[in-house]
Amino acid sequence: MANIWANFDHFEKLDIFFKYNDAQTAFANYSSSKVTQLTVKVRARAVDKTGKILPITSADLKAIARLCVYESNGTFYQDNSSWTLYQQADMHDYRSVLTEKVSAPNIYNIFGTAKETGDVECEVYIAPNGTPFDLINIAVQVDVPGHGQSSTAKDRAKGVYPECYLSVTGISNVWDVCKNISSLAISFADSSGAKSTIYANGRNQVPVIISVAAADAQGHYLNLFASDFYIEKNKHYPTPRIELVNAHNNDDVLSFDGTKGVCYSFSASEWGNPISYTYAKRIMSSVDNGICNIPAYISSYTASPGKEVAVRLNIPGFACITTAITSTGQWESYTTSKVSLTFLEKIDYSDASNLQIVDKGWTTLDSSVHYTYHPNSWKGKSKVQDNGTVRNKQVLIKPNVGNSEVKFLSEKTVVDDRAHYAPYNTSDKIGMFGYPDKHSTQTYVQSLLDYTPDHGGHIVAWGVEVPEDMKQFGFAHTSGHDCQKETNYEPNGWHYMLDIKEGCGRITWIASPKKVAGAVTLYAMEAAHSVDNSVHHTTSWPQKTQPARVTVYDNFGNSGTFRISWDQRTYSPSLSS
Repeated sequence: MANIWANFDHFEKLDIFFKYNDAQTAFANYSSSKVTQLTVKVRARAVDKTGKILPITSADLKAIARLCVYESNGTFYQDNSSWTLYQQADMHDYRSVLTEKVSAPNIYNIFGTAKETGDVECEVYIAPNGTPFDLINIAVQVDVPGHGQSSTAKDRAKGVYPECYLSVTGISNVWDVCKNISSLAISFADSSGAKSTIYANGRNQVPVIISVAAADAQGHYLNLFASDFYIEKNKHYPTPRIELVNAHNNDDVLSFDGTKGVCYSFSASEWGNPISYTYAKRIMSSVDNGICNIPAYISSYTASPGKEVAVRLNIPGFACITTAITSTGQWESYTTSKVSLTFLEKIDYSDASNLQIVDKGWTTLDSSVHYTYHPNSWKGKSKVQDNGTVRNKQVLIKPNVGNSEVKFLSEKTVVDDRAHYAPYNTSDKIGMFGYPDKHSTQTYVQSLLDYTPDHGGHIVAWGVEVPEDMKQFGFAHTSGHDCQKETNYEPNGWHYMLDIKEGCGRITWIASPKKVAGAVTLYAMEAAHSVDNSVHHTTSWPQKTQPARVTVYDNFGNSGTFRISWDQRTYSPSLSS
């Protein structure tokens, strides 16, 4: 530091100006303490005793630059927030009230003079501490090590450069300095399309953008934010400042966060995806300088073939304008701007006609399975039949609505009543293997057991939305005296045991069944033996299932609850309300 300033003699130039507008005046919103910030540029040109320019850097200048009160040369101490306006060490997430001038190039020259050879600039920042004030004039002082202070304050400027100051006016509201609304429009967000379609279920939303720009009396854009139009995303100002309306009837206001009719919100739901929406990046034009884009979301509880929506703006004491085609009462017409929407009837999946079953068909896992059976009295001879089969299949339940875009959300699917009636370790055991261990009653399966002379005997296990971390799904049997407890047991009859490849206690399963995205996924596992009346039950075994109740949501927010039942003869599910 000392070396660069060792040969310093004086400043040929010392100026300050606002970075974000080309005027010498700016506004600070003292009601937004620690939100409003002004960026000031300091421009200087230093020379040595021979008149040569000193090669100082922006960092050299910033290290010694201090803002001060023009009339008294009092310093704005660094980060001293006890001052009405105080200097900041660096730029935070603050914002200025004004931006650049409408339609003017982004050139920040002092009094029309461009930056010249040897000029160095740095940025310093000031912010209000929340104390109301009317007007403060700001100058700059630099304290050059070993050479004292130089300043643009009153009566302190050297003859080489003039006095120079900026004026900051305190305001309590950004609208205090608004002269006109230079832009007001509504459009679809991220889409160049003119129309959009959603389901009228109250959840499905179409995202729109409300674009607003305003200027002060000198033609500088106001730096608007969403908070200038609503208090919170779910809360308007006492007099709503921005509303969505029927484009053909400005007095027909959409319901804000409503539960009936057509509604709008400033909060996005998880179903903010219109149907057949053409996504395209919004192209910003030159007139977008200073525009504040406010996201909003339209939904509906009522089906309608067509609805056109406009926007109206109500800033108390200043503006009351609408982009609707016609205006009424106090509302002044602005350039027409609207979006067109269609609201389709919601889909109710409690109606089974809105569902379809897609059966993927059986896949044989083993066709030489051994079945051992013997009298329950243990006095007869055991018999073995070795032509049994084990097979599995996948069945999908999908939306049946004529639109391939509609898919179920697996993470939203809820299945109730899916544990079968016969836990593993009871006398009603019918050959099921569940999860997470053999003795769990929460098996994620339904089971069917049947035998007839025409069909033979079979056990069918059904899994509904089986967890993907399920390691095994199928049948398990053990040998020995416990067989009477672990298989279908009938006193004075025959009991039945499944052996896999002649090994008692072996298991047949599907390892880690995979769910299919966009559908409700069912898995079926069947163990069957051939017709043989001489050694098997002559009456149908009892059904061991109860219907499973499934609640689904699709990717557009439609929902419903339906029941899945199973038939002992067809091995197929059926759907009902």
